[in-house]
Amino acid sequence: MHRLTFATLLITQLTACGTSDDGTAAGTTSSADASTGAASTTPDPTTGDPPTTGPGDDTGTTDLSTTGPGDDTGTTGEAAFCNGWQTAEGAPYLNFYTRDKLLLADAGTLPLECGGQGLFMFGLYGEFGGFTPTSDIVDFAVTADVEGFNMNPEGHFYSADPVGYYVSCVQTDGGPTGFVPIFPFDNLEDLTALDGKPANIHVVMHTDEGAITVDYAVTLAVQKDDSWAFCGG
Repeated sequence: MHRLTFATLLITQLTACGTSDDGTAAGTTSSADASTGAASTTPDPTTGDPPTTGPGDDTGTTDLSTTGPGDDTGTTGEAAFCNGWQTAEGAPYLNFYTRDKLLLADAGTLPLECGGQGLFMFGLYGEFGGFTPTSDIVDFAVTADVEGFNMNPEGHFYSADPVGYYVSCVQTDGGPTGFVPIFPFDNLEDLTALDGKPANIHVVMHTDEGAITVDYAVTLAVQKDDSWAFCGG
């Protein structure tokens, strides 16, 4: 693999900032064909099934009994990917779930968690398909706005572009995979101040089929539990 692992890229995003196009309506998913620019809408996310990957689960729907870790080809000879990638068939789509495997949608709740990398984050656990990745990293861009807390250099609560998302089925020692993180800024002393705050989230996934964009208007939830000790909370 010629690129940095996802965990390394996550750490670099703590100071990375980016801007995104906010032209997509909240709660929608859209994709633009790379050659025609035509937009298409994914299936209604309210009918989506729970993700096959969840927090701490680095495998997707690929049957590793026939491929095995380190083997990037399936029984059909097609590339096999994990960490939320589902299929190359159909129109490109992107859904996100919470750490509790609940489909994220407008008016939903996004909980703060102590991530496996030892950092507090609001984790977006991806499920996507309709294209075949061209490498073991898919690039995302993410922007989150929380009124009263938009204090990063770009004027957002959090922004990062790119976020490298690891899709290979080869297990690594580089840290947790399978999510796009939203990190609170370091100098926020009281994380519970975010509890109940509305947040607008804009995510773009870059593929050879075009950019796939989702927007959410959600409520943040911050409830301390025993796992916080791992993040120093």
